[in-house]
Amino acid sequence: MSATSLSPSRPATRAWPRLNGSAVVMTLYILFLLLPIYWLVNMSFKTNQEITSSFTLFPQTFTLANYAVILTDPSWYMGYVNSLIYVVMNTVISLSVALPAAYAFSRYSFMGDKHLFFWLLTNRMSPPAVFALPFFQLYSSVGLFDTHIAVALERAGVQGDIGPKMNEEQDAQIWLDAPGAPVAKLENEKPQGETIDYDTLIKSWN
Repeated sequence: MSATSLSPSRPATRAWPRLNGSAVVMTLYILFLLLPIYWLVNMSFKTNQEITSSFTLFPQTFTLANYAVILTDPSWYMGYVNSLIYVVMNTVISLSVALPAAYAFSRYSFMGDKHLFFWLLTNRMSPPAVFALPFFQLYSSVGLFDTHIAVALERAGVQGDIGPKMNEEQDAQIWLDAPGAPVAKLENEKPQGETIDYDTLIKSWN
């Protein structure tokens, strides 16, 4: 009977999961993109004093007062209402005008199609200053300035970057503090100079 030598069994080695470099880079990139969003949400639950006085990763004094203000103050929530109106009107304009026009240019041949398409392209390539005055007169004549439809047309790209834009509502003091803004007349301010004819100048000396 021959003796067989048995080698001792080796302990099984634990297999560690391999890290995928692409997945790590993508995860870090997504976290980097989400960081500003997290910071905005984090600040929304802080008080103004905490925001301006200290740097904290989490709200020390949790509050919902900021949300109460933007949901109850008309100067805040009307901005959301106006934005919804612009989005709805812009969507309707794009779907009802832009899509059928693009389909017609791509699928059909009609008289003057190339000339019309070239005219549209040249309008997009032309400097905005060329069309500023015509659009100003057009929108003024039909009373579209400072209206929702004017902003919707501008957002829809109907006239590119030269359409009417509504100014954001701001305090009057911001404009008064801007360079070149008019200032109140001083008590000892001299009268503004004016151009007069020679005879009047000579008479003023007598």
